[in-house]
This record gives sequence, structure tokens and C-alpha cells, in this order.
Amino acid sequence: MKKEVAHLRRLCTQAKRILLTGPILPDGDSIGACLALRRVIQSVSSASVEITGKIPYRYQWMPDIDRIKEDLLPHDHYDVAIVLDGDRYRLPQNIERVYNRSKYTVLIDHHASTDPDVYTVALLDTTAASTCQIILTIMDLWDVSLNPDIAERIYTGLIFDTGGFRHSNTTATVHQIAARLLRTGIDHSQIFNSVLIERKQSGLALLAHAISNRILLANNRIVFSTISQADFLALNCTQGDIDGIIDSLVFTTNVELACLCIERGQHQVKLSLRSRKEVNVAALAQQIHPDGGGHIRAAGAMLQESFASAIHRLPPILCKALIEAN
Repeated sequence: MKKEVAHLRRLCTQAKRILLTGPILPDGDSIGACLALRRVIQSVSSASVEITGKIPYRYQWMPDIDRIKEDLLPHDHYDVAIVLDGDRYRLPQNIERVYNRSKYTVLIDHHASTDPDVYTVALLDTTAASTCQIILTIMDLWDVSLNPDIAERIYTGLIFDTGGFRHSNTTATVHQIAARLLRTGIDHSQIFNSVLIERKQSGLALLAHAISNRILLANNRIVFSTISQADFLALNCTQGDIDGIIDSLVFTTNVELACLCIERGQHQVKLSLRSRKEVNVAALAQQIHPDGGGHIRAAGAMLQESFASAIHRLPPILCKALIEAN
């Protein structure tokens, strides 16, 4: 990775305008990585570094969050465009067009399902627990000092993708990184609560709906729940209200596999998958949809089908995956 990191630095130092972005529904890791990398690039380059993405409410506390633009102008042009914690195929359409016509394209990601072969530079480390962990590696190789501002952004991504150090990607290295970040003096408790624990009243109502709407399959080892667009609107919810619901479902006694289907449009369904220790949900997500993927224990996909079709199609697939894993 040292060669790729050095190449990225050359591109950044030579650029006048740089774009940072994440997948269509950015989470704590992609947001934290974008904000951290912006600070790191500004330490070595005079380029203008812009971030785009629609940010859920639970990240509004983060410094520089107001610098993130929700949209780009159709004629915007960048010397370097970097997608973090996802790939170019998971970008919103308006951002994808701008990204693809940039002079140089860069990938920074840790998902095993990502194809690194279509970028000017690809920093893909599937052993990293989060994309923010890769940003820390870049920072060290560039000799950029770790300060509290950067540390809290990296910590945000680290706790999000490890589920607060609950998931199987939590290694000794992850705890060592966390200790290093905490030594900068960041308020880890506030970050943890804001990112993983706190909910709005609408979020509590949505969680209650998903739990009451669940069905159990395969002798109670699979939990399957749905949120329709009508439910989402009736409860006056926003995107951030969805975060953490799938984890509440999977961390139920005797449950191995959890699936949450969220209707996003007339023929668009967001699928979230979690497993405890047996089912590789990254492989399962790709089986369900070619563009699906993620981690072994946490994955998802955007399905181009009706909500009713997805609800009918998925339970037998989930049951078969659990049988094959045993």
C-alpha cells in the first residue's frame, strides 16, 4: 500500500481542486473518513478540498460538517475525485457523473466485494476494520501529526464499523488504534453516544415499529423486518433514524441472521443484513443482488424491485443461507 499512498500524495499536491465523497447513504465510517482525509490533505496540499453527501442528523455535531455540500453543479470539475468507504458504482447519479469525468479517480475502501481495478489509484485494505483506519495509515505514511480534530473523526468511523467494538472485526489492532486516538484527549463517550446510542423520538418510534413488525424464521434463528415508505413518512422519520435498527434485531437471543428491508421508492428497496457468527452476509448480499456486498457480518444491497416482491422473495433465500452455513 505504500506505493499507492505515495501516488495519492503526488496527485493531491499537484491538484487545484479535490472532491471527497461516499456512497449514496453515507454512514459514520464514510463521513468520518471524508472529514479526516480533508484535514490530512490540507496538511500537505494547497488544493481546495470539497466534500459532498447527504448527512444524517446524528453527525451534525461534527466539526466542519457544515462544509459538506449535499449536491454538485452539473458542470463541476475536479482534478482528483476520491470515493471513500464504497465504490464509484454506489454514488448518487448526479455525483457519479462528476466523479467519472474527473482527471484522476481514487478509491479508499476496506470491503472485500469492491473491485479496485477501475481507478487511477486504489487503496483497498480488506484487513482494516474501517475506512477510517486506512486514513490513519495514510496520515502516518505522510508524516501528518495526529491531533484531536482528526482523532475524533477517525474514532467515529472506527466505532461505527465495529458496532462499538462488538463485531467480529474488532481485533487487538483495533483496540490499539482506539487507545492511540483516546490519548489525544477526545471525548469518546460523547462520540459513542451521538453515533450509536442517541435517538430522536421519531427514531424510537421507527425502532418500535421494526421490532413489532418482525417475523421469525428457521426456528427463531432468523429475524426479518420491514419498513415501508408509508411507515417512514407517517412517523416523520429521517435517514438517521434507521441507523442501529438492524443491530437491535440481530442481537436477540438465539438469532443468527437479521434482515431489514426498507422501501426507498416505487421500485427501490434498501436491504440490510447482519449475522452473529455463521452466515457470510457479504456473500449473501451479492447473491441477492450483484451490486450487494460489505463485511462478513454486516452487509447490504440496493434492490431494484417492488417492496412486495422483495418481501416475498427474500425469506426463502435467508433460510437457505442459514442451512448452508451449518
